[in-house]
Amino acid sequence: MKKSVGFMLIAVGATVLTGSSCRFKGSSAGKPHDSSVAAFPYPIKPDSVFTMPKALKEISGISFDPVRSRTAYAIQDEDAVLFTYDFSRRKVVATSTFGKPGDYEDIATDGRFFYVLKSDGTVYTFPFAPHGNTIQAQEIKGLVPEGEYESIAINPLDRLLYVLCKSCKLDRQQGTLTGYVLKASDDGNLETIDRFSIDVNLITALDPTIKKRIRPSAMTKRVSSDEWYILSSIDRMVLLTDANFKPRKIVRFSHADFEQPEGIAFDQDENLYIGSEAGKTKAGKIYQFNKHR
Repeated sequence: MKKSVGFMLIAVGATVLTGSSCRFKGSSAGKPHDSSVAAFPYPIKPDSVFTMPKALKEISGISFDPVRSRTAYAIQDEDAVLFTYDFSRRKVVATSTFGKPGDYEDIATDGRFFYVLKSDGTVYTFPFAPHGNTIQAQEIKGLVPEGEYESIAINPLDRLLYVLCKSCKLDRQQGTLTGYVLKASDDGNLETIDRFSIDVNLITALDPTIKKRIRPSAMTKRVSSDEWYILSSIDRMVLLTDANFKPRKIVRFSHADFEQPEGIAFDQDENLYIGSEAGKTKAGKIYQFNKHR
């Protein structure tokens, strides 16, 4: 049975529901809206809901096979295990261990390597290839300053990795949301090449209830509109930004919509997926929202 997901789009204090496809629309922050990003192109309720097995009760990150849209890769908080999930068969079809137990928060892949983010900013990399029960992964520390991190994503347009702070000292002092850009070498090693930040005042302009900061859980890139989708479980919202991380929209959801959403990703057809930990429910879930335009 499908759960109804009552998305609310908040943009400069106005919310408008239009069209037979039941999409929410709003204007951009700070200037007339750009038609390429004017609408949130996903339905109010999910097209499909996938119940995760017990091993993925605390699903904390999802990423897609760059070629096969019906195959996703997931990680579980506390376990260094890569799960291969087949949406057509609605089941986990393979598992591989890549390290010791720890606080693993998000996963990304560029089709060459997997990149798994630990909460302290450590990134584990290993080749994108058929695996056995154990994977030899590189553990790369010191890429980002001390803090708490839950979001890592690939930008297919520049093939770089983006890591976003959840709670960092710099942000508490400056009223920003800071992130770091990583470049992968041919052997999967990583180096930090840039830093970016989001002005929280621009987020507050979209939603005055946000006073100081947001705490991201995951992020992903929507290539066709060149937008970032940033999920915050604690703040119960998805923040949409432009390519340069300027906030454009806030899409709100309630606790009834997702128990504890910790993962977000697009497949090759730009259908949107949100992964939620079980929380107080019996099982973790992945919600699929088909692209409507």
